[in-house]
Order: sequence, then C-alpha cells, then structure tokens
Amino acid sequence: MNLDFNNIILFFIGSFIFTICFKKRLNIANYFNLIDRPNQKRKIHKQDTPLTGSLSVFIFFIFLSAYNLIFNYQDSALLIIFICSSLIFLIGAYDDKNNLSPYLKLILISLIFFNQ
Repeated sequence: MNLDFNNIILFFIGSFIFTICFKKRLNIANYFNLIDRPNQKRKIHKQDTPLTGSLSVFIFFIFLSAYNLIFNYQDSALLIIFICSSLIFLIGAYDDKNNLSPYLKLILISLIFFNQ
C-alpha cells in the first residue's frame, strides 16, 4: 500500500471536511433510530446523542479506499486493511445499537486481528 504523506493528509482533511458537511446527522440518526438516550447507569450524558459521528469518517474512508484499490489494484494489503476496518466499524455500530458485552467485542475484534 502506498502510505505516503499525501494520502494520509488527504484522508484527514477529507474526513474533516466530509464530517463538517454531514450536517444532517441528527436527521439520519432519527431515521435509522441511532440515538443514544441517557437511560442506563453507564451513560452520563444529559441529552439524546446521535450515534452517527463515525459514519461520515467511515464513508470517506470507503471513498479513499476505493480510489486506492482502483489505482493500486495489485496491493492486497490495502484490501485486507479495508475489510478489517469495515468489520471493526460494523462491530462498533452494532454495539452502539444493541449494547454488546465488552468481552464479546474483545473476542470479535481479536479474531479480526489474529486472522490477518
């Protein structure tokens, strides 16, 4: 994978801009019922919080990965990083929605890392 400084800067600047432009987070969170409500002991926030903060960064990550996969198609490490990152994101999103056990999350993420 070509992890030069330009790609890293492009990822961070693009993620930042995409997150700022993603102003409709609360509407999307309401539509998909991805709202974290402070109704349990471990939640200390006072108001409803949308669980879509990392979604904008992940969407830009998909765009950047697709761009790199198209132009660096012979690099299998990029595909492995993309798949593993996507699986970890999906585990986190499922945990936000359904409150997975921390032990189950640890086991699932460990399996992803150890199977590389």
